[in-house]
Amino acid sequence: FGARKVGEGSSAGMMIFNRLRRASSKLGAVEAKGEKKLQQLQEATAAETPLYPGTPEPAAAEEEEEEGAPPQTVYVYDGREVASRAAELTTFILAAGFAMPDVRYIKSASDADVRSATWDSDCRAIIFPPMHSLPDFAPNAVKDLRNFVAKGTNDAGTVLFMGSSLQIHVMNQLFGFQMQQDFKEGPYYKNERTTKGTVLAKLPERVNEMGNTQALGILKTSLPPEANSYYDSFGDSVAACVRWDLGRVCYLAQDFGPLQDLPELQRRAESEDEKLSKKAGFDMEILARKTDTWLGIMHGMLEQPKFAGDYE
Repeated sequence: FGARKVGEGSSAGMMIFNRLRRASSKLGAVEAKGEKKLQQLQEATAAETPLYPGTPEPAAAEEEEEEGAPPQTVYVYDGREVASRAAELTTFILAAGFAMPDVRYIKSASDADVRSATWDSDCRAIIFPPMHSLPDFAPNAVKDLRNFVAKGTNDAGTVLFMGSSLQIHVMNQLFGFQMQQDFKEGPYYKNERTTKGTVLAKLPERVNEMGNTQALGILKTSLPPEANSYYDSFGDSVAACVRWDLGRVCYLAQDFGPLQDLPELQRRAESEDEKLSKKAGFDMEILARKTDTWLGIMHGMLEQPKFAGDYE
């Protein structure tokens, strides 16, 4: 990978990566999930300053109490179609990396399970991790997902699909798009026009292809007119959001699979074997460089509900 130019790395993404690293040191593997694991992740990062805007500033606490705090819960789809350990890894990123106060699960594509999330007044966003097969959404589940996005405001109404070869098909199925898969080798370049005025504007001008993932981008010409591509190259968008009434349907061509190695690397880095520790530290630096900007993009897409056009 070699040295990067000044400004090429993501300071926000590196902060997230270091949070994940510290949580790995305290908790170990990321395979487990559920209320107990979430509580452990929250305790491991309790001293961290929240990156997510759902936590009000101290000076605004009294005003928040009067007006009502913004939604703070993110739901992660965890049906049988989800790829192995994908929901656990997504939870790890949200709870430990982003310091999200609450992460819950949608256990299936049934009407009841989807409604439990979309009708939750504290639901800020819904995330679909990488999948290995297509979910069979019931009719009311599709309707509820669409209504959740349509009613979105600055504090809610985001559905984020994380990259796998099936995610684009699911987006088309749920929202009636006609988007097409595409793949171009990285790096991918930030779109200055669409990121202007958003938190994404602070991120590096390019992001490298991570490799070893099943993620595919979206052919830009197949994006709906109301879509914004944030990072792309030669007509292939790897980070984009489509306005859907007051909310957004977003896609990030990344599964963060390499982060599954982080707990083991952290364990080796803390080893008393100097040679093993040094090698692990080098490998962890490479992993950080692979993932920091991608983590910054994911966080920024969740944090910034508005489209760039709203600022112009």
